[in-house]
Order: sequence, then C-alpha cells, then structure tokens
Amino acid sequence: MPNLPPQDLVAQNHTSLSTIPVSWRPIPPQNVCGVLLEYRVRYTPMSLVDGTELDGTPKEKVLPAGNLSTTLKNLNRYTVYKIEVWGATRKGEGPSATIFAGKMSNYCYPINC
Repeated sequence: MPNLPPQDLVAQNHTSLSTIPVSWRPIPPQNVCGVLLEYRVRYTPMSLVDGTELDGTPKEKVLPAGNLSTTLKNLNRYTVYKIEVWGATRKGEGPSATIFAGKMSNYCYPINC
C-alpha cells in the first residue's frame, strides 16, 4: 500500500456553482509499494461555522490509477467541501491528501490545509 498521498492536490475555482475540478500529481513510484490500482476521491460538505460535516455521508469516486483529475458534480451551491484523495494497491489504501474548496456568496475558496 502507498506510504505517501497523491502530490500537489488542487481544487480549482468553481466552473459553475455546482462543480469543482480537482487534480493531483501521482504518488512517486518508489512510494507506491506495489501496483497502484486506483485513486479514491471523497468529498464532504462542511460547516464553516464549526467545521463539522453537513448532510450526512460523504460521497466517493473511484478512478483508475492513470487518472489524475476529476470534476465533482451536482454539489450544493454556496458550500465548502473537504476533498480527500488517496491511492490504493491490492494490499490496502495509503494516506490521503486533503484540501477544502467551494463557493460562498461571491467568493471562491480553494484552501490548502
């Protein structure tokens, strides 16, 4: 299983009020520790007031290992999302890279953490 997360995670400004393009660089080959099978992307709406998750269960996408980007669609308008991306091998999942992004009123927030 990977011992590092995907590198340089970026969540771009909204292309619309309900989508966020997300991209990353691959996990360095020496840190995959096996054959990388897939990337997983989890996105969760967050409260800006207290930092808690909104609307229950996070959504998740599974992408083939060669994919280094995706667009999150059908998002809630005027909401900030916690976006996590990690790689997986047959032996398990690696650590995640995390970013917060979203749109509140007239301001866009790609916020690295």
